[in-house]
Amino acid sequence: MGKILELKSIYAGYNDEVILKDVSLEICDDDFIGIIGPNGGGKTTLLNVILGLIKPMKGTIEFFDTISPGHNNRIGYLPQINEIDRKFPITVKEVVLSGLIYGSKALIKYSKPDKAKANETLDRLGICDISRSTIGELSGGQMQKVLLARALVSSPRLLILDEPNTFVDNQFEGELYEFLKELNNEMSIVIVSHDVGTISTYIKTIACVNRGLHYHNSNKITEEQLASYNCPIKLITHGEVPHTVLKKHDH
Repeated sequence: MGKILELKSIYAGYNDEVILKDVSLEICDDDFIGIIGPNGGGKTTLLNVILGLIKPMKGTIEFFDTISPGHNNRIGYLPQINEIDRKFPITVKEVVLSGLIYGSKALIKYSKPDKAKANETLDRLGICDISRSTIGELSGGQMQKVLLARALVSSPRLLILDEPNTFVDNQFEGELYEFLKELNNEMSIVIVSHDVGTISTYIKTIACVNRGLHYHNSNKITEEQLASYNCPIKLITHGEVPHTVLKKHDH
């Protein structure tokens, strides 16, 4: 199993504030890693380091094979849907095609193979019928499929998803995770989520991020382990009536 990238003793943050401290992690072929942790704990900062959007203050990140930092086409990224400007006048197909842009080009001319690849990806996600729609016309589930198509159009070796179940209904959420399970046969996946109970059905390992990083080589994690990692994440049980189980509290 080949190594895709490795972070060694990473310290990272913004301006003079250190968010991540002494974080190390390996991502290899066939991995399906769930990243959990509290808001402000550094999950997004970790993704930004991997994506090359910020440089570590200390430590190193090494990319292997055809993976490279920043403007590579071997890492697909699905951002949080609330980061997208839905008023921007761009069509679904144009969004997907933008996943084939490498570097910073003022003028973009897509080739026939580019357009064919975009059509193929739209078809795989079942959204060919909305290819000419603008993003402002889409539902939350449709928008997530479009962003996922954009992340997949370059056939990445690693797919990174940041809270993909935000603002979508339960039916789409189930379809998404089943699709990701299928995609894991083709690429490695890293997914950020607060819903430990749901993702544990699909992921293979868990990384708990709360300033530091604790890697758990299993898809199951207990309340005691979360407490030992100083990770205040809710656990959700799934039976006939899914419900959240919380610790006893005074409020």
